[in-house]
Amino acid sequence: MVLCYENEVPSLLALSNKITGLYVQEDQSFGIYDDAYWCGTAYFYLREKTRKPLMYILLKLPLDRLIDLYPLYHEMDYSSLLEEFNKIEKEKTILELIFETNHVNMVKLSKDINVSLNTVKYYKQSDENLYNASFDKIYRFANYFNLPLKLFLKEDNA
Repeated sequence: MVLCYENEVPSLLALSNKITGLYVQEDQSFGIYDDAYWCGTAYFYLREKTRKPLMYILLKLPLDRLIDLYPLYHEMDYSSLLEEFNKIEKEKTILELIFETNHVNMVKLSKDINVSLNTVKYYKQSDENLYNASFDKIYRFANYFNLPLKLFLKEDNA
């Protein structure tokens, strides 16, 4: 493919239009996609450093909250975001977040999955307690909330 212009150097936009076949008159985004790019790379950085499943990271740090962090953290090294994530992680347990998101109370859950209320409370106290649960109980939680079992892994080696 040869672009010939008499006495004119083709612009990057003209080259892009010619190569892709998509003709955009001009880009007026003015960096509005910078935050989306930063959020995507931030999630994968957190995934790599924490070795947690991406779903876990999204549960603990939903996109709307990450976007709120963008103005402060986007010019810092991602390690600063990791420090903030470590604080956020301790705010609520996996089960607390799942209960809030799904508007389910412990008594109803306990009856529905046939796990004692005290056991549900125990798993809700800390993520560590939940990680030590039997596969059967983890399966019941995952199945009830229609969540992948990976969410309940302490570490994702994939």
